[in-house]
Amino acid sequence: MAVVQETSDQRSQTISIGGYRLNFSFGGGGRGAAVAAQPATAGVTQPPSPPQHSFALVINTSPDEFVVIGQAFSLTAAPDSPGPKIAGFGSIDEGRYEKGVWTPGRRINGDESGGGNRAILRGQSVVVLKIKLYRYE
Repeated sequence: MAVVQETSDQRSQTISIGGYRLNFSFGGGGRGAAVAAQPATAGVTQPPSPPQHSFALVINTSPDEFVVIGQAFSLTAAPDSPGPKIAGFGSIDEGRYEKGVWTPGRRINGDESGGGNRAILRGQSVVVLKIKLYRYE
């Protein structure tokens, strides 16, 4: 399922997938609007950078597990099916797939996980995350 920030004033989008409501808050610390033209050396002015919009591709790979590919968003989750009513992030791993095999990189925690309540992608680099959720009362 895809999530796209279509305009710079769009702040969020929620989707339902795999028994959860995933809420994407756009920005994640990246730029949401064009930056003013910057003077360059030798008196030449550089044009403004184009606006960068948030996006994500979400794949439900198994129960309570998702692969999210995207940039510049904050993600929270809430159960959308019977059972315990609160969702937490058990693990958030940045990594990549090589020949169909997941190769984990760094573990996202601390400030980048909002204390285990969200996944936060800052900046404009495209990142691949493997996220495991859990539910509790």
